[in-house]
Amino acid sequence: MDDPTGIVREFLGRCSNEIERTFLTAFFGLCEHRIWLRWPEVQYEIGGFVADFAWNDDNPLLVVEIDGHKAHKSKQQREHDYRRDRALERAGWHVMRFTGTEVYHEAGRCALEVAEWLRIKHNQGIDESPPHPDDPSPPRKVGGSLLP
Repeated sequence: MDDPTGIVREFLGRCSNEIERTFLTAFFGLCEHRIWLRWPEVQYEIGGFVADFAWNDDNPLLVVEIDGHKAHKSKQQREHDYRRDRALERAGWHVMRFTGTEVYHEAGRCALEVAEWLRIKHNQGIDESPPHPDDPSPPRKVGGSLLP
């Protein structure tokens, strides 16, 4: 990805770990082919919580969390995540969670799932942009949504 102004590098530098950078790199790759796709806020504070990624400029509001094994393995940590998700949802945020393993093995699919959710919620219509190299197959319409 071309980054003559260093903006991408700045965004990647805000990530708290490598798996978040992997997801964000895949998402930026999709943005190159989908000009309507907005960049997320990184490590965004919401009511005492810090979201890995947030799209907050209009409704619907979206939080994406990447759950690495180290920070989300105990029962107490998972219960905290569930309480947090419910609090965010009460405040009007939609929460999408991916495991670190998912992102590590299929970052492009995870980023595409987020992009698809944003497209549907923002009524962007059918995405006719060229497929991203990580897309497993060209999009097709399924029940009102595009899936690979």
